[in-house]
Amino acid sequence: MKQTLWKLLAMLFAVALVGAACSSDDSDDASDAIVDTQGCDNTYHVITHGDSGVFWSVVEVAVRDAEAAIGCEVVYFGSNNDALAQAQEIEAAVASGSSGIAISLADP
Repeated sequence: MKQTLWKLLAMLFAVALVGAACSSDDSDDASDAIVDTQGCDNTYHVITHGDSGVFWSVVEVAVRDAEAAIGCEVVYFGSNNDALAQAQEIEAAVASGSSGIAISLADP
């Protein structure tokens, strides 16, 4: 049950990323929005506190699937539960001019 929940959350994240990338102000037709994203110039960052365990490997696969679906570059970084490394990667993504950053909570 727990693994199914994690997979569902990873899929929802991927769908949200695709939806955000496919939004278009000058078109009401969803198919036009999808075509417009082919070969896009946006770069997104997914920066997690995760390791290479079962859950985070599923998340990374979902991120790669979303990357292929939207045609934009998506940089995935797992900090292996190192809050400092995650914070540094977030700062680097901001400095690089990332189009969007998704993070997980490293140290609530």
